[in-house]
Amino acid sequence: MLVGGLMSPVYVPSRGGVVKLEAGRLYAYVGSAGRGLRARLSRHLEAPGRLRWHIDNLTFSRFFVVVSITWVVGPWGHPWEDKLALLLGRNAEPAAPGFGASDSLEGERLYFVEACSDAVKAARALGAGEPGCLVFAGAALLCPDWPELLDLCGSPRAP
Repeated sequence: MLVGGLMSPVYVPSRGGVVKLEAGRLYAYVGSAGRGLRARLSRHLEAPGRLRWHIDNLTFSRFFVVVSITWVVGPWGHPWEDKLALLLGRNAEPAAPGFGASDSLEGERLYFVEACSDAVKAARALGAGEPGCLVFAGAALLCPDWPELLDLCGSPRAP
């Protein structure tokens, strides 16, 4: 799960058409990377390339700031991604219907979250092993709960 904030509004495509994502809110995206976690995370954190997935429309935007990434190594695939999205959705509101969920019928993939720690808490509730997480410099500015996020993540570990 990737959590970030927008510094300016951004328009993104979703199943229902183009959706405006508001500035000043926190967004959590649930995705899977199969066996290519390191490559997928690098893609989301580096300079823009060719748009391939829905999330690229957000992470390639100069207005989007990544504040944390949470992952679970082990189980992967659509059933686990769906479970994780549904767990996150218990305490979060969908941000763009169908965004990033074109290959799944259960759950959304992009949510408004109140706290950056919501992603880590959902990953722990999945019960599929201890999640890993990274916290970035923007967390102190964008996350009202950044001390709790740091406590949950502990010392950074590379995926």
